[in-house]
Amino acid sequence: MKMGEVYFQKEYRYRKRPETQRKPGKKIRIKTEFAREGKLWKIPAVYLFEEGVVMDLCCRIDPGSVREYYGERKRLSEKGWKDPESFAFLEARNPWPQSRCINLNVNGQTLLPEGSTGGAWIPEDRDGEMETADMFQDPEIRKILDDYRCDREHAWYFMRSCFRWVAGEKQEMPKTIRTMTAEIAEEPRTIPGFCFVTRDGEKVRRIPFFCPLSGEKGVLIIQECFSRKLEEDFFEGTFRSGRKAEDGCRGAEVDVEYPLYQNVISWSTEPEWLRSVCTITDCSAGDRPRKKKAGEDTAGSGIQTSEEIGSCAMSVFYLGDDRKTKSWSSSSLTFEKKKETNWQVDFTFEKKDSLLVECFKE
Repeated sequence: MKMGEVYFQKEYRYRKRPETQRKPGKKIRIKTEFAREGKLWKIPAVYLFEEGVVMDLCCRIDPGSVREYYGERKRLSEKGWKDPESFAFLEARNPWPQSRCINLNVNGQTLLPEGSTGGAWIPEDRDGEMETADMFQDPEIRKILDDYRCDREHAWYFMRSCFRWVAGEKQEMPKTIRTMTAEIAEEPRTIPGFCFVTRDGEKVRRIPFFCPLSGEKGVLIIQECFSRKLEEDFFEGTFRSGRKAEDGCRGAEVDVEYPLYQNVISWSTEPEWLRSVCTITDCSAGDRPRKKKAGEDTAGSGIQTSEEIGSCAMSVFYLGDDRKTKSWSSSSLTFEKKKETNWQVDFTFEKKDSLLVECFKE
């Protein structure tokens, strides 16, 4: 099976030719191989466009490690594995690659990254555990891997990345390319830390902890804790009717009520550098907007019932008045004022090492 034509966009599934594209890219076979994360990687081809370059990247993975990983996930999920210890245990066994191409340089010119998309493939399971294999039997990925001659005995991760020429810089053609390099680095990862509870009006509080990134002792200092209510018209115009009036204007605003209450904390850390790797978020999802509609008023009280709308809860960040010496975190929005909030502390892990891969040299 052969893969379809490649256009200047990061997606690899093409149901039809994108309207914004005039013609497919010019394919340049690269056939570059390198090792990273203990795995074999391939850059089989790049595609040149007037807008920029699309690069394909493949990573070979032991299928046994994939099945073992999802077996552990299934086992832990049945017991409830959302605690930090179980998460760390599971992620330590995650076989899927953590790296991506962060920079592409052509003839000394560094292009602008426009995003990536990816997919996975594992061979059919011959040991009776078909559930995991069925998750990754993507026919589009199979076409791509077949075209790039990736064997069927291993699992593979495929990534397509899009890069744009810098405005005003020369747009290269296949015959003008002399050098091409790709910088491969790990994406930042989030490691869950610990949870704590605050109450409205609580005074300064110090919470000792160990940083999972360095093992260093730290202290989280909660400096302020207060609740606030947004103005009633804060979300005015957010949800509107999809129908158009005869004059071409959008229909009247749907009768919606929004969650307006949230709790806010300001915080810092000791030592100070830990503040740059910490993120504090509300453990609860909050409330979604509600479309109001009149209900049956059997008691003569005028009570209204409501229907949730939107695909997710509303979110509003509180920026605070001082971000140099402290950070601010705000809870999810709710319809009723909450007396306390359960917070989750996460740590962002970013490796500094990268690998410069020579894709093409004249």
